[in-house]
Amino acid sequence: MYEFLTGDPPATTDLVPEPPGQVTVAGRAVLFPENVGYDGATVEVWQVDPATGHRVGSRPRASFPIDEGGQFGPVRVNGRQHYEFAIVRPSGGAHHFYVEPFVRSDHFLRLNSSRPGGPLDAIIPDSDETTNLVITRMRELWGDQGSDSDRLVIDGTDVVLPATSPRSGVNLAMFVHDDGLDGITDLGKGELFPFNLLSFPDRRRRGDPGLAGRHRVGVGRGGAAGRRRPRHGRQRSQLAVEHGQRVGPVPRHPPAGRALPRRSPPTRPPRSAPT
Repeated sequence: MYEFLTGDPPATTDLVPEPPGQVTVAGRAVLFPENVGYDGATVEVWQVDPATGHRVGSRPRASFPIDEGGQFGPVRVNGRQHYEFAIVRPSGGAHHFYVEPFVRSDHFLRLNSSRPGGPLDAIIPDSDETTNLVITRMRELWGDQGSDSDRLVIDGTDVVLPATSPRSGVNLAMFVHDDGLDGITDLGKGELFPFNLLSFPDRRRRGDPGLAGRHRVGVGRGGAAGRRRPRHGRQRSQLAVEHGQRVGPVPRHPPAGRALPRRSPPTRPPRSAPT
C-alpha cells in the first residue's frame, strides 16, 4: 500500500519499535454501538505486573475525565511495560482493558464499553464466582485452517476451534463465559445464540469455560504467548483483553546502541472472507 500511494517501496516492512521513553498513547472511550463518548466516566491508566495482571502502585499513572467526545490522553508510557486502561463508570464499577505493550505511539486506541444493564447483560450469564471475558484482535481468528489456524488459549484451553471460529465467520472477537454457570468447559456448543446470527463487523463468537481466579490468556499462530489477568467481580466490572494484528511475538526494543535486527515479513496469506 505504501508503494501504491507514494510510488516508492518502503524502507522496511518491519514494525520498528520507538524508544520506550518516547511512546505516547491517546484515544477515545466510547459507548458501543452508539459510538459516542462515555460522558461522565473517567479513564485511568495503570501499569500492571505482566506475571499476574495486578496493578503496580496505589495510584494510576494518569486519569482523564471523559465528555461526550470520549477523548483521553495523550499519556506517556514505557514500551517495555504492560498497562491496564480502566473506564470508571459514574454509577460505580469499571470496565478493565488489558492491552499488549505499545511498541510504537498509538493515538487511535479505542475503548468500546456499554452501560450496565444493557443488552449484553441480558443474554450473558454472570455470577460472583465466574469471570466473563471479551477478547478482541484486529485480525480474524481462524480455527478451521489446520496447521495455519490461530490459537487463543485460556488457562491451557484453546477456544479457537472449527466449531467456534470458522474462517467464514470473519471473527474478530470472542465472548467467553460460563454458559449455564455450571463450571463445566464445553466448547462443543460452537457458536452460541445470538452471536451466530450477527454478521461482520459485529459478529461475535464465544466459548464457555467456567472461569474463576486469575487467567492466563494468550493468542498466537501455532503457539501462544500468555499474560495473566486478575479476576474482577462481574456484578460491577467488565474485563476485556485486546491483541494486535501481528503474526508472531511482540517486537522487542533493542538495547541502547544496537540496531533492531531485520526480519522477513510474515508469509501468511491475506486475511479475507472466502468467496
